[in-house]
Amino acid sequence: MTLIAFLTCQRFPQGFEDDLTALEPLRRHGIEVQAAVWDDPKVDWESFEAIIIRSTWDYYQQPEAFRAWLDQIEARGMTLLNPVDLIRWNMDKRYLRELQGRGITVIPSEWVDPGAPVDLRTVLQTRGWSEAVIKPAVSAGAWQTQRVSLSDLGSAQVQVDQILQDRAVIIQQFRPEVMHEGEWSFLFFNGVFSHAVLKQPPAGDFRVQAGTMQLISADPAVLKQAQAVVGALDMPPLYARVDGVISNGEFQLMELEVFEPCLYLRTDPTSAQRFADAVAARVQVPPKKA
Repeated sequence: MTLIAFLTCQRFPQGFEDDLTALEPLRRHGIEVQAAVWDDPKVDWESFEAIIIRSTWDYYQQPEAFRAWLDQIEARGMTLLNPVDLIRWNMDKRYLRELQGRGITVIPSEWVDPGAPVDLRTVLQTRGWSEAVIKPAVSAGAWQTQRVSLSDLGSAQVQVDQILQDRAVIIQQFRPEVMHEGEWSFLFFNGVFSHAVLKQPPAGDFRVQAGTMQLISADPAVLKQAQAVVGALDMPPLYARVDGVISNGEFQLMELEVFEPCLYLRTDPTSAQRFADAVAARVQVPPKKA
């Protein structure tokens, strides 16, 4: 058996339940999986053939420690999936600015570097936005994510100023499609489309993390646009989740997740096998003897 690690956090020491659906398909490939908490000093990282980042959902609370862990793994020459350079790039949502430069349609956004001054009212007025969503550039799970209105900024300016003390901020135009139609997630394994889900927030909210989701078929034209996001990378990652909204038939990217996204394997009964096949292709497990 080839031993690999599913990298997780202290909240899910045995791994996240959605990822566990891939364990049996991976065993059929001769791959055994062990959950490993990224900041556990007792883990022998060199015992693994490869490490796959899955549910490290506390990294944003100590980003420098996580970057130091990445440096350590890189220095040891270990196989990390997705690769270290891609993870470093994807940790900071300012990657969206780079994707936009590569021709990808991104939800209209303003990026503010750490320590830089910004006036929310001025940004919204200049952009002609009545509402916006603000979030830290390094974050997860809607942490410190807030919907603001030009008519009622409330304490948002104070929050932004606090975030900017140690990390960048992204200000995105609020897209009402999130509340009306939902947020789309397209899953790709080794650059090949696997499945799509539509996530809808709870009534009266805009954050889909606590909402509902369903497996859904995508219009071929929209799928092609989502595929183009993955195609904008230098090489196909093991896994990628492309999140966004559809406005007037056009897909607008909200986030490209090639770091630690939930893969929604439980929504599609065949997706765990596709993920396992993709992993086996990456770790190059030798064929079983007859």
